[in-house]
Amino acid sequence: MQIFSNSSTFKNDDSNPEDGSSFLLSSEERYKTLVANIPGAVYRCSCDFSNPNGELKWTIGFLSEAIQEISGYPSSDFINDRVRSFVSIIHPQDRSRVADTIGKNVTAKRPYILEYRIVRADGGISWVYEKGQAVGCQMEEGQEGLLSAVVSPVSLMSDSQSQTIYLHGVILDITERKRAEEDLRNTQEFLNAVLKNLPVSVFIKDAVAQRFIYWNTASEELFGYSTEEVLGSNSGDLFEAEQANYLQAEDREAFATGKGVELPERIIQIPRRGQRVLYTKKVPLFDETGAPKYILGIAQDITESKKNETELSRLALVAQKTQNGVVITDSQGCIEWVNEGFTRISGYVLAEVQGKKPGAVLQGAETDPLTIAQLRAALATGQPFNKEIYNYTKDGKGYWVTLSIAPIHQENGELEGFIAVQSDITDRKQAEATLRERESYYRCMIETASEGVWMFDADSRTTFANSRMAEMLGYTVEEILGRSLFEFMDREERASALAYVQRRRQGIRERYDFKFTRKDGSHLWAIVSATPMFDAEGEFAGVLRMITDISDRKQAEAELRQTLKELEFEKFALDQSAIVSNTNEFGIITYVNDQFCELFQYPREELIGKTHKIVNSGYHSPEFFKQLWSTIHQGNVWRGEIKNQAKDGTFFWLD
Repeated sequence: MQIFSNSSTFKNDDSNPEDGSSFLLSSEERYKTLVANIPGAVYRCSCDFSNPNGELKWTIGFLSEAIQEISGYPSSDFINDRVRSFVSIIHPQDRSRVADTIGKNVTAKRPYILEYRIVRADGGISWVYEKGQAVGCQMEEGQEGLLSAVVSPVSLMSDSQSQTIYLHGVILDITERKRAEEDLRNTQEFLNAVLKNLPVSVFIKDAVAQRFIYWNTASEELFGYSTEEVLGSNSGDLFEAEQANYLQAEDREAFATGKGVELPERIIQIPRRGQRVLYTKKVPLFDETGAPKYILGIAQDITESKKNETELSRLALVAQKTQNGVVITDSQGCIEWVNEGFTRISGYVLAEVQGKKPGAVLQGAETDPLTIAQLRAALATGQPFNKEIYNYTKDGKGYWVTLSIAPIHQENGELEGFIAVQSDITDRKQAEATLRERESYYRCMIETASEGVWMFDADSRTTFANSRMAEMLGYTVEEILGRSLFEFMDREERASALAYVQRRRQGIRERYDFKFTRKDGSHLWAIVSATPMFDAEGEFAGVLRMITDISDRKQAEAELRQTLKELEFEKFALDQSAIVSNTNEFGIITYVNDQFCELFQYPREELIGKTHKIVNSGYHSPEFFKQLWSTIHQGNVWRGEIKNQAKDGTFFWLD
């Protein structure tokens, strides 16, 4: 702010000198009052071009008191550099810039505007805004004071007799504004970083040309286009015409309604990513006049989750319809879901057991306490559990089940819950009870441990074996004692057994399947739970092995493999005698057999990836096919006669 203006020079013959001096003093007081009320510090300083270093040096002749509020120093400190120069409080990193800017603008006869930092009296840093201009003043002899000069445009011409260069200006404290700008900049950078790194696609288009102006990292990954490729382009540059028109129509709809457009599930063909299923949402943004300005888009790839949902729905259907009882609990073991099989076995419906622990509902007086303890220990440690257990129905009737419990873990490894499958074995257990009554020896064997217990010293020689262990191997206990572990296996098993022994020496406990050789040369398949033993000094002392006979399971697995092989033969026979095609959930053909290709006269590669429209004769109405697919999607079997067309145009009917 420039407060000095041209004024007339008082001449001896124009007026009374005393009257002129009074007028000047009165005007100066008014100007001082005005300056004191300006929201900033007003200054006037003289410029010295005679600095030996060739630098511009200025000395403050007037500085309003507002400088004390800005800098913490009284204005009197700076007058004629009485205590300090004003340059001394300019931040050291800004001084050269300030001097250079003022010097250039003085030389160019232009006003100057600066923003720079000062060091306050308390050591703090403040930002100031300074605006000023150099002026040339013609001084009257013997006149001093704020209004004692005639101000004229600055001229750097040599005129040492009449002209002095002054800087007039104002300094304002802009610290708060600078802080606000810094906060705004930090906020913008933070928001940009958040948007850029969001795990969902975020993009922005302008409302007029619908061209992309923002494209985050997730958008690059989802659509396969880099930010450089996208910015400035529109949907028509990235997608097929039909797809692009549809997307742009969504944008127009959002602006027309003033509301967001949300599509929870959309199938879209992406040129560089293929067919994907997306969740999309578009939100219109308007300026302060209500005119359309931007469209904000959000997209998330849910292709895999939709596949998982389909798979889960199939698994849920299996779980619901299986004859076995299925129970799903949370991580605390409280029931969340049961299937129809559970209700059939126990008599309880979901509403009666939800939120309760299965043991509290199903276990009773004759439930084995040891089994309960083992079950609780497995659940407490998140381990699988497989055991037979005696439960009670809703009406108090006891029944036996084989209980198989598996922990469910989240992707991060955290325990989410358990799934338990129970098969009713009451009939089998009753038969076993009858057999126990007839066979006292068998009853005695059942009362002993059902697993083999086999202990070895540090050299892998047998130090203890229970009767069950001897029985599984076909020996007496006496025949086993003192013999090496490696005497009860084939040559090909010894290498793996040596490796297992070495792991025991390292203190590793583990559970694994192993094939032993019985006395009669047959094989015993068993689950081995091996625990290393160490003495008081920490030296390896031997191994305790718990042996569970799984020969039946291995036999069942072999039979299952044989059954699968037989099914392969049956499939081959079916392919030779019937027309077969498979599709996915979208009706896309994924498999056709040779009979199908031969009948319809298409090679397999022309059919895979297409729909059955390729063989549509046009005879049937759209409602016919709509009803057909509706029946299939509901999980039912469709039967009927349909007229198809081969590749050569031949029509034929199929049942």
